[in-house]
Amino acid sequence: MILKHSIKVRQRLAAKTVILAFSGTLLLAAPVTIYMLNFGNSTSSMGSTGPKIADKTASSGTASVEQSLPVKLVSYKGQQTGEYVLLTWTSATEIGNSYFSLEKSNDGVNFTDMGKVHGSGNSNTLKNYHLLDVKPADGINYYRLKQTDTEGKQEVLKTIQVNTDKM
Repeated sequence: MILKHSIKVRQRLAAKTVILAFSGTLLLAAPVTIYMLNFGNSTSSMGSTGPKIADKTASSGTASVEQSLPVKLVSYKGQQTGEYVLLTWTSATEIGNSYFSLEKSNDGVNFTDMGKVHGSGNSNTLKNYHLLDVKPADGINYYRLKQTDTEGKQEVLKTIQVNTDKM
């Protein structure tokens, strides 16, 4: 984020919202969603996600900026490889990503921990990850991918199923 002139920043971590009080020119360039910009008597609203640039001049005003989801998942797949199941996933962006955790289940309801893979923290390039299940059950296996950020907040990204046939 690039800001010019006098800025007061106040951050509410739970809502991932940053409130900026400023005077002069405000230039925002970050992977955020801008919900409301209030410049004196006029208000500009924007609601799309991704990198945003807003350049406004005002004597005073506030800007409310909300951060995008911590991880944008591009793909998540599972494939039987001999007696094992190879789980692969790719992220497009990561913001404060501490680690991924994988859970597995035979019924799609009751999951158990399978393993953790360290995340990339902050990244805006494609990142590839994998984990090998060395003891899949015969038949349908469910695999749930979760993400945990640096503050300990978890989010379920996706659940897939892989049908295995023991050799």
